[in-house]
Amino acid sequence: MINAIIFDCVEIESYGRALTPYSEKVLNTLFPKYKLAMFSKTNFNGFSNNTDIRILQKNGINNYFEVIKIKKNLPAEKYLQCSNKLETKPEETLFIGNNFDELKTAYELGFQTCRIQNEKSTDEFQNEEIGQPIKKIKSVEELLSIL
Repeated sequence: MINAIIFDCVEIESYGRALTPYSEKVLNTLFPKYKLAMFSKTNFNGFSNNTDIRILQKNGINNYFEVIKIKKNLPAEKYLQCSNKLETKPEETLFIGNNFDELKTAYELGFQTCRIQNEKSTDEFQNEEIGQPIKKIKSVEELLSIL
């Protein structure tokens, strides 16, 4: 059973400026049912993480998420800290992303995984290395049909 979702994909936001229209629809549907977190690669012209968070707050993106981590590369313990803050276990948490290393880390820590396979993605991911994702999707909008 999935109780929480961690988004690690730029698709949910438009580089911190605002939610994409379909992302807002997805978040409005998921927010009441699941605890949500976001790992953002957003970095606004080298500003500090505090500045990045303020920009996300200004645009209302933060209203959907209990945890937001601004990062380039997060060590494995940050994934577990996020799960703890959401008060869920990794196996009850769906990790959504498109980066091989991040999906692999999430899988090795016991998270369920969902891979966003967009036009920039390739199929070189080996399932034995990242586990069999519960689903491969092309857009976060497809989440509504699999959850």
